[in-house]
Amino acid sequence: MSSTLILIVLPLVSIVILTVSVWPFIRRWLDQRSEIYQAYLDESLWESITGEDLSRWCFLSAIAGFCLGFLILGGVTIAVLLMVLTYFIPFWIVRFQINSRHHQLEVQLEAGLQNLANSMKAGLTFVMALKDAARNLPDPISEELMFIAKEYELGKSLDEALDHSKRRFRSIHWNLAVLAILVSRQQGGNLSETLERISAFMREVFAIDRKVQVMTSEGRFSAKIVGLSPLFMGAMMYIGAPQTIEPLFTDWIGGGILFIALMLNLIGFFWIEKIVAIEI
Repeated sequence: MSSTLILIVLPLVSIVILTVSVWPFIRRWLDQRSEIYQAYLDESLWESITGEDLSRWCFLSAIAGFCLGFLILGGVTIAVLLMVLTYFIPFWIVRFQINSRHHQLEVQLEAGLQNLANSMKAGLTFVMALKDAARNLPDPISEELMFIAKEYELGKSLDEALDHSKRRFRSIHWNLAVLAILVSRQQGGNLSETLERISAFMREVFAIDRKVQVMTSEGRFSAKIVGLSPLFMGAMMYIGAPQTIEPLFTDWIGGGILFIALMLNLIGFFWIEKIVAIEI
């Protein structure tokens, strides 16, 4: 009884002592990651979570991954691998949400430019057209257009506000629209017709892009099969004959082989994705 208690208590005490001793270094590292994450979130206008919260969630996710690998799978190697992988899960989730927002912006941009052109044809100034489009269009493009107008009202020049918006939109089509607006302001010209032509050009580009997506759907499906089939086969082997696959989780050599296999699997997945990702 006493020996069993020692085997349980001793590792826990060792972990607590190790954590307390290295906590200042962990805290400093978390502060650095918080600043990096906050800069990324600020640039993307993402206010649902702060950089400090995201850094904290990444750290807790890594701890949970280590505990899962050590207590359930029973191996230090797999526990460390899971700790590294699970650390990035919260960041990947936030980045996926931000990329989804950027995709929505790209889809709504054609309607936004057409709305700006119509408002300017009706006699509104460009800033007034921005506010009108922000009231009539859905999020997230309405937020972006209103943000440009507010920056202008708070003292920035329109050129600075538009240049700042290019870093948030991350869209080659919006960059083209901003360039047309700036040239029109400096050299003169009919800005509403220019925006209308860009909007029509974007409609044609999106039509071609949808056609390409249909034509490359088989390749993207193959990438998913390449990525998921080894995991499916490993799960089936673990259920049917666990003794043949347990060394991958309990032995350090097996853990290394598993890590290399996962990396090669990810390389193959992203390679196929890169091949079929045709940008228009």
